[in-house]
Amino acid sequence: MALPLTVTAVALFYLSAIPIQIAFFLRYDGALRFGAGFSAFEPRRARRRARTASPKKQSAAKKWTPKHPIALLRAALKAFFSLSRHLKLLSLTMDGTVGLPDAAATALICGAANSLDAALFAVTRRARVSLRPDFAAASAHAELSGMISLRVGHIMLAALLGAWEYGLGRLKTWKSIPSKAS
Repeated sequence: MALPLTVTAVALFYLSAIPIQIAFFLRYDGALRFGAGFSAFEPRRARRRARTASPKKQSAAKKWTPKHPIALLRAALKAFFSLSRHLKLLSLTMDGTVGLPDAAATALICGAANSLDAALFAVTRRARVSLRPDFAAASAHAELSGMISLRVGHIMLAALLGAWEYGLGRLKTWKSIPSKAS
């Protein structure tokens, strides 16, 4: 009996240490496009999945309404803030071109973006901003891409913490309802 429990504990220990890379991008070139992808161990696969993800059409499904929205919101926020402490920023890149009818305004915006790049690079070497001027046309193109990493164990702990918080919220709601004497 002790051997299966030990094997399960060891397997969960090693499973909780697996890093998950989550890649995302947001692109604007006349239309807004978003993509996300994740992969265990390999960041290139996550980037590839994020770039090739196509938007799926949403079917006319039944609308879900939570029965206890306050308890659910409190639990989700608790889990999110617990998980946000363990997020690791691997890269964040903003790349684009901007062109305004006024050439001076275009130059000021690009200069501000370049100074923001220098400030971010001094703080963290993982964030880059590149904004090029386009004096010939009044157009805009931008792409924000990045990658974060976290471990499966942190996701499991955040889910348990959120479930615990949701259960406590439901229990408080249940205790606050006065009972009817029959």
